[in-house]
Amino acid sequence: MEIFGTTVKARAVRAALEDVVKRHRRQVGIDMLKSGELVIEDRKADTVTDTA
Repeated sequence: MEIFGTTVKARAVRAALEDVVKRHRRQVGIDMLKSGELVIEDRKADTVTDTA
Protein backbone atom coordinates (compact mmCIF):
# COMPACT_ATOMS: atom_id res chain seq x y z
CA MET A 1 0.00 0.00 0.00
CA GLU A 2 2.94 2.33 0.38
CA ILE A 3 3.16 2.57 -3.39
CA PHE A 4 0.32 5.10 -3.35
CA GLY A 5 1.80 7.06 -0.46
CA THR A 6 -0.62 5.87 2.21
CA THR A 7 -0.84 3.20 4.85
CA VAL A 8 -4.64 3.30 5.08
CA LYS A 9 -6.21 0.53 3.03
CA ALA A 10 -9.26 2.51 1.88
CA ARG A 11 -7.10 5.36 0.59
CA ALA A 12 -4.80 2.93 -1.19
CA VAL A 13 -7.74 1.21 -2.88
CA ARG A 14 -9.24 4.56 -3.91
CA ALA A 15 -5.89 5.70 -5.31
CA ALA A 16 -5.48 2.45 -7.20
CA LEU A 17 -8.96 2.74 -8.72
CA GLU A 18 -8.31 6.35 -9.75
CA ASP A 19 -5.08 5.23 -11.39
CA VAL A 20 -6.89 2.48 -13.31
CA VAL A 21 -9.54 4.93 -14.54
CA LYS A 22 -6.90 7.44 -15.68
CA ARG A 23 -4.98 4.73 -17.54
CA HIS A 24 -8.17 3.44 -19.19
CA ARG A 25 -9.20 6.93 -20.34
CA ARG A 26 -5.72 7.56 -21.71
CA GLN A 27 -5.79 4.26 -23.62
CA VAL A 28 -9.24 5.01 -25.06
CA GLY A 29 -7.93 8.35 -26.32
CA ILE A 30 -4.87 6.73 -27.87
CA ASP A 31 -7.03 4.09 -29.55
CA MET A 32 -9.34 6.81 -30.92
CA LEU A 33 -6.35 8.68 -32.37
CA LYS A 34 -4.98 5.52 -33.96
CA SER A 35 -8.32 4.62 -35.55
CA GLY A 36 -8.84 8.12 -36.91
CA GLU A 37 -11.99 8.60 -34.85
CA LEU A 38 -10.37 11.53 -33.05
CA VAL A 39 -8.45 14.16 -35.01
CA ILE A 40 -6.39 16.90 -33.42
CA GLU A 41 -6.18 19.96 -35.62
CA ASP A 42 -3.06 22.10 -35.78
CA ARG A 43 -4.15 25.39 -34.20
CA LYS A 44 -0.86 27.16 -35.01
CA ALA A 45 -1.66 27.12 -38.72
CA ASP A 46 -4.99 28.86 -38.05
CA THR A 47 -3.55 31.84 -36.17
CA VAL A 48 -3.41 35.18 -37.90
CA THR A 49 -0.47 37.44 -37.17
CA ASP A 50 -0.88 41.18 -37.46
CA THR A 51 2.13 42.61 -39.26
CA ALA A 52 0.92 46.23 -39.25
